[in-house]
Amino acid sequence: MRQKKAASDEIAAAVAAATAGQGATGSGETIQLVTFVLGNDEFGFHIDRVQEIIRYRSVRITQIPNAPTMIEGVINLRGRLIPTVDLRKRFDRPEGTSGRSTRIVVVNVAGRTVGLVVDAVLEVTRIDRTAIEPLPELAAGVDSEFVEGVCRVPRGLVVVLDLEQMFSEQETGAIQDLAE
Repeated sequence: MRQKKAASDEIAAAVAAATAGQGATGSGETIQLVTFVLGNDEFGFHIDRVQEIIRYRSVRITQIPNAPTMIEGVINLRGRLIPTVDLRKRFDRPEGTSGRSTRIVVVNVAGRTVGLVVDAVLEVTRIDRTAIEPLPELAAGVDSEFVEGVCRVPRGLVVVLDLEQMFSEQETGAIQDLAE
């Protein structure tokens, strides 16, 4: 239990340091990814998009009638209404149950603040920018425009997401409507 809390605190500290500009290495080639799990797969996105990570069970998500399926609802985060998207639904994955490790990663997407529900946040990983490889041709499907590439880490592969491309114009409009 203490190890999990320490890891969570370490991730929060890395997010705070990177967003404050203290996480840069100066070389310009090393990047930091916040890595997380959906089901059995590992994903990541650039840490500079992350505002904070909160426990799923620590906030109340208010469902919005007739919202797109991937939108869980909105949360009240220190007086701000934040639309919350379930990434399992966004990626057409089987529904999971929220557990003790479920988190909401609050990010900036297309100039808007959005909460992304993930099964668990793993760590902040430093990689060389050139380690992100494009998807193989057969894997590059119709709905993979938001995948920046794949990188190898000691425990396997991480699918690197491009948050700016993750939502269509229609989806971005629905998210904006909820935030206003």
